[in-house]
Amino acid sequence: MIIQSEPSNPFQTPINRQRLNFHANGKSMNFNMKTTTARFFLVLVATGQLFLSIPIPAQTAEPMIPSAANAGKSRGKPNAKAWQKNRDEGQKAMAQGKAPEAEAFLQAALSEAEKFDSKDYRLAESLSDLGTFRAATGDFTAAEPLFRRALAIRRALAIRRGDPNRLTEAECLLALGNACKNLLNYGEAEKYLLEAQEVVDTKVGRDHPFDAICRFHLAQLYQDQQNY
Repeated sequence: MIIQSEPSNPFQTPINRQRLNFHANGKSMNFNMKTTTARFFLVLVATGQLFLSIPIPAQTAEPMIPSAANAGKSRGKPNAKAWQKNRDEGQKAMAQGKAPEAEAFLQAALSEAEKFDSKDYRLAESLSDLGTFRAATGDFTAAEPLFRRALAIRRALAIRRGDPNRLTEAECLLALGNACKNLLNYGEAEKYLLEAQEVVDTKVGRDHPFDAICRFHLAQLYQDQQNY
């Protein structure tokens, strides 16, 4: 599979307007990514053969980022605006390749999200955000439990609300499967990747780029095991 993107930085914001060209199985697919597709792509570029290290450019001034002490606070009433602001700033920093700032803001967003209900969608979003960041920097040991927690929340929400959109669950499955693969936990990796593909095929069909992404990562997994 050959994947081309514009702009060249896959963390470019706004992600949901990024344009991709997929070439897989002799087919060419060109489309504007929606938010869900973008998160699938972030998982793709952050792992395996498309592994990406976030560059850290020289800083000309100290950015206003959360302190480690403040980021670790989890008590008090939940503040939706603070959560959203920290998350937005974290994603913006990722788009600019500013790893230290991105980490601080995403961690602060997660700390704020911990104040919501344990099954709140915002907690799942922040867990996935930070997990994607960890995976993008090669820290799959830290990424794996974050994705695992996010998946548990997504599943609980689907049961509680009867959410017909299971693609967010598939995102977590794909991310967790890739983290397990990079940690050489091949059995769990295959389980999660196959489940992600099943969800994607059920929701959007086998001709959708989501399916191509799932198959790509399954192929990587089998190649790593020399299972040709």
